[in-house]
Amino acid sequence: KYINTPETPVYHKRQNLFNIYLTKQAIAREDAAIMVEGEFDVISSFQAGVANIVAVKGSGLSQEQLKLLKRFTSKIIFAMDSDKAGIDAVRRGILLADELGFDVRVIALKGGKDPDELIRNDVVSWKKLAEKPQVYFDFILDTIVERHGTDSARAKQTIVAELAPFFARSDNVILQDHYVRKLSELLSLSQSVIQKEFARTDKFNASRNKRATDNVVLKREPRWQLLEELILSLVFQLNDQVKAIENIEQVLDLSSMPESAVTKILIKLKHRIQNGKVDIPKFISALNNELIIVADRAYVRDVATDKKISELKQAVTELKMIVLKQRREKLIFLVKGQEVSDKKLAELNKQISSITQEIQAVISGRTR
Repeated sequence: KYINTPETPVYHKRQNLFNIYLTKQAIAREDAAIMVEGEFDVISSFQAGVANIVAVKGSGLSQEQLKLLKRFTSKIIFAMDSDKAGIDAVRRGILLADELGFDVRVIALKGGKDPDELIRNDVVSWKKLAEKPQVYFDFILDTIVERHGTDSARAKQTIVAELAPFFARSDNVILQDHYVRKLSELLSLSQSVIQKEFARTDKFNASRNKRATDNVVLKREPRWQLLEELILSLVFQLNDQVKAIENIEQVLDLSSMPESAVTKILIKLKHRIQNGKVDIPKFISALNNELIIVADRAYVRDVATDKKISELKQAVTELKMIVLKQRREKLIFLVKGQEVSDKKLAELNKQISSITQEIQAVISGRTR
């Protein structure tokens, strides 16, 4: 159907959701988002009239994607493919979404291996399923039992062990009692045995997770990249993009900035606004595939400030400082790390001095 492309320097798959900037209003209106795997699932659902839907672009849902979605709703409905990979993706997604405080539901697909196929075969069923998704624990229980069966003691032990992480997340004693009773009948085990096994498995998992967490080193985005994305978000959200670009160019020369996706987008926007007011969604949709991902993320970002021009100026100034310092460091490296002629050395030192003066000017508030 389509190719799931890998990550690139400007396309961060795990930070984006397919078509979020078109679906965000429907998601906010319904106060729920249906999460599917592929683009065609979204397209078919749109055509069927169910518009509060986004695609994860593969089965690997990330915390970044969930945090993006959380800006518009706290209810997520998983509708992944009905194969093993899709079911496993739902199980991982439930745990991630629950950690972030989502109300999690699941659409158990019937009559098709993915939403696209189901919609093409039976659009009415899709609409009904979307209106009444399952409580996620029912889905988890059904799929685990279907996978392992209930005939052997080993299968029963596996079922309880796989259910434990989901069961432990609920502090609702009525819900816990309900599912312990249901599982007791299903597996022909006493309720006390199931509760003990849940407790034992949960204790083991907690210990294992703590060891894993102790060894985790969090990866942070470079400061310059965060600033660029903030600047682009502010430009998109300001009513007057002409004024926004003017404010940027009072501090930064876009044409001399290091090449990045954000710089490319801003330069394109600068050229576009020369022809009059810009419709930002249309502008974004006209970008190439790599740039549209970055622009989408910036467009849907919630910038919680009512002083966007002031915030823009501050971000641009800080970005300029970073760029200048990076340029100076590169020149200093050339001076120290290479054999250069006296003439070349004098030229490099002159450039270093000039950049240092620019840095001092920025610090004192005298931008170019």
